[in-house]
Amino acid sequence: MKRNLKIAALAAIAAANPEGFTVNAKTLTPVTSGYAVAVRATQNSFGPEGLAAVVDYAKTDKEVTAFGGWLDSETGLFYYDAVVITDNIERAKAIAEREGQIAFFSLDEMKEYRIK
Repeated sequence: MKRNLKIAALAAIAAANPEGFTVNAKTLTPVTSGYAVAVRATQNSFGPEGLAAVVDYAKTDKEVTAFGGWLDSETGLFYYDAVVITDNIERAKAIAEREGQIAFFSLDEMKEYRIK
């Protein structure tokens, strides 16, 4: 899928899912299982420029398999992330620690896991 089309499609997905979403980076279909861990390189990506940066970054990182979006209810900003999906909680924790994240998300449980 061409870059601009992918960006437009992700913006539409975000508009349709104002609380958040996780989709496969190639097919843009929903990812509903596994642990989602955002990568450090796309932290603080919001708005059109942030979305474009996330799409561009995902092309450079072979570990990234998904895109995510989430609403920060405190600031009202909708953030975009390049995301690694794994089915192993220990691997998710290790990736989150490596990437400097404070948490990762279980798509099966719809639950956040904080790093201690």
